[in-house]
Amino acid sequence: MRYRDRDGNWVESRERYKKHPVGLYKSPAGRKLIELYRSAAGLRLYERFLDSQVSRNFIQPFVNTHDIDMSMYEKDVYASFTDFYRRRMKTGYRRIDDNPLTLVSPCDGKLGIASIDENGEFCYRKQIYSVGNQTGSQKINDRMAGGKVLIFHISPEDYHHYCYVDDGEKSKNVVVNGPQLARPLGDSRSGYNIYKQDCREVTMFRSVHFGKMVIVISTGAYNGKIITAHQQRKVKKGEEMGHFESGNAYIMIFMKNDSIDFDQDILDNSSHKVSTSVLMGEQIGVIREEDLEENDSTNDSKSDSMLVNEFLPREALEQTEKSINVSAEEIIYKPEEKLEEKPEEKPEEKTEEKPEEKPEEKPEEKPEEKPTEKPKNKINYQKILDKKLARIETLAKPPRLLLHSCCAPCSSYVLEYLSDYFEITVFYYNPNISPQDEYEKRVKEQETFISKLNSKYPITFREGKYDPERFYSIAKGLENEPEGGLRCFACYALRLEESAKLAAKEKFDYFTTTLSISPLKNAEKLNTIGEKCGEKYGVAYLQSDFKKKNGYLRSIELSKEYNLYRQNYCGCIFSQERLSEN
Repeated sequence: MRYRDRDGNWVESRERYKKHPVGLYKSPAGRKLIELYRSAAGLRLYERFLDSQVSRNFIQPFVNTHDIDMSMYEKDVYASFTDFYRRRMKTGYRRIDDNPLTLVSPCDGKLGIASIDENGEFCYRKQIYSVGNQTGSQKINDRMAGGKVLIFHISPEDYHHYCYVDDGEKSKNVVVNGPQLARPLGDSRSGYNIYKQDCREVTMFRSVHFGKMVIVISTGAYNGKIITAHQQRKVKKGEEMGHFESGNAYIMIFMKNDSIDFDQDILDNSSHKVSTSVLMGEQIGVIREEDLEENDSTNDSKSDSMLVNEFLPREALEQTEKSINVSAEEIIYKPEEKLEEKPEEKPEEKTEEKPEEKPEEKPEEKPEEKPTEKPKNKINYQKILDKKLARIETLAKPPRLLLHSCCAPCSSYVLEYLSDYFEITVFYYNPNISPQDEYEKRVKEQETFISKLNSKYPITFREGKYDPERFYSIAKGLENEPEGGLRCFACYALRLEESAKLAAKEKFDYFTTTLSISPLKNAEKLNTIGEKCGEKYGVAYLQSDFKKKNGYLRSIELSKEYNLYRQNYCGCIFSQERLSEN
């Protein structure tokens, strides 16, 4: 197998399994041999061999054959071949890209991206497959028609653990029985040939930033094993999803999200039916920021069972737990009639008890909610800022701006951007940061960055009072609020009001904050609070949403360029605790 690395070089795979036993399916004797090999007794025998000490004698020849660099792994000696399959890498050999806007590879492997046609079919390695056969569901086939499939081939030399590509929630895994079916490219027949027998599991994943995905995990072998880390639960980007105990494996990710810009080298290679070598955790695509929702869906208050929807109803999952022999399509989808029964019963009961009150409340609530929500979502703070900056460019003298900064990395793009229009004083007021040595580290990093940045107009630094007790007083009673909830809004107000006071006292023309550059911060709330603080103290708030125009991505580039310290939590003790819990 030939593929390209990320530098565009051709690489010849060390994989020795060149001949696939497809021919065995074509003869009665071959099919009988496969049946015996895949029988319960045959698989148990093979598993016992892999678990035995005898199997470890085959590890070194396997390593030599596939040229596996064992220096990257924690252990040098393995008790059995199964133990060898479970090997883990040393810390630092795989880094998960923590930019929330980037889609990362779930594994080491060779990636190809294919388009799914209107019939739910796609081409990979000159073979035509269907979504329905891979997932065991015709309904998934129909829903994914017109979308994309990301195919990761994991060879024997690749790391066999895999992770989640984003924060989100996964469903329980559903085992798909039956062979993989395919037909050669150019074969117009409606039927498929048996391509191979394998072990496959399907899971639904609701990603925070990239929407719904259907993930198929396949061993690509008769006797392979999939070890799933956990079933239905909320997960974090980079968290382990599972590992394979077989030489070859595949991960297929089906999605219908047109707002992802996949890396150009991967697209170019895929267009020529060539796979690209990728590593677990590295970027393979970026979501366009204009398509990113303002409110992070991790902050909603839905229960852990939010994936018990049209994909994996609870009743169907209970059937799989009891090992009832039903098809994957019946497990993954529930008839629409049954899904509609429950919501219809509840309103009927309530309207019978209070027939007079309900009709009066409903028409009043709907017109009130819709007009308030729609105009808010239409506010484009970047356009407002563009118009403001266009007027400022015509002035003979640059206005003075007090810029509240949360940290050096977030300020990097904002300072690069706004220093062409303003004389800026960076106001570092963040009593929420804990512990104190973390606070002091961030202060020092902020001052260092300002001293290194070349700017059109001067930039000065002002440190506010570090008074964590003031933060704890406004957070009292809000300790259990989720990240991005009321406690965060109170923290916005604390820092913006202090900024407004100083801006008014020292007669700045404007004040604003760097906070809106983060995809996890609510720009609408920040601008609303900033405007109110500005009105209270008589100073103009500069409306903004710095994550636009690829501001967040630019801040990451600048952080790398200036070697800035980038913290992995917002700053307060509550966000730190949440990080440790996950």
